[in-house]
Amino acid sequence: MSNTTTLRDGFISILTDKFGVPADETTNGGVTLDELGLDSLALVEMLLDLKKKLDVSIEQGVILPEHTLDETVALIEERKGEA
Repeated sequence: MSNTTTLRDGFISILTDKFGVPADETTNGGVTLDELGLDSLALVEMLLDLKKKLDVSIEQGVILPEHTLDETVALIEERKGEA
């Protein structure tokens, strides 16, 4: 399994386990975080989970509700690569 798959799976796991996003809604990489029901407060919580579960530090305001799943995964991969 590649690192990209692992990060994507970890991120999807956070969405489904913590925020109750149905797994079938996470298969479309073009869906936005807002469309999945994540508001700005949920994004702050998500950033804490990314740090805790995936060891990825992302500052508040980098990931926005209008980002798609694919864009968000790309940002996570980028930040993980900088670590």
